[in-house]
Amino acid sequence: MKALFTLLSVILLLAVVVVVGTTTTTVYAQQQQTPSTTAAQQIIETTKAECASQINLGQDAPAEVQTVLAESCISLLHESPTMIVLNGDLLISTSPGLYSENTSLWKAVNMIKDAGYNTIASMELAGQGNQGNPHKLYVVMSK
Repeated sequence: MKALFTLLSVILLLAVVVVVGTTTTTVYAQQQQTPSTTAAQQIIETTKAECASQINLGQDAPAEVQTVLAESCISLLHESPTMIVLNGDLLISTSPGLYSENTSLWKAVNMIKDAGYNTIASMELAGQGNQGNPHKLYVVMSK
């Protein structure tokens, strides 16, 4: 059963890579001509900072660890005039041994919807849900 689940996870991940990879390759020339909009990047940075403020690793934890954990909250993988691809961990570590749902990702999705990318074209869940391979959400939004 575990082997079947692993196989299905790999197939799902490959499907995401093929879809996102193909789209990225196809739109790459446009992306170089049309850099990321300030609004989308600002939304990502704002929600990433909000997510970082929720992470409390204690006084002994290096600041770099908090930065790495904040990066797993949300990332802008691709942006074109008609499509945005976001990803983030399904659960984020809020303190040692404690996890909560990644509300920052959904706040960013709502703000990006308000910015004109009204349709969630696709949403994929990848990963096995463990520390080395956490569940990652991929959200593809279009105008």
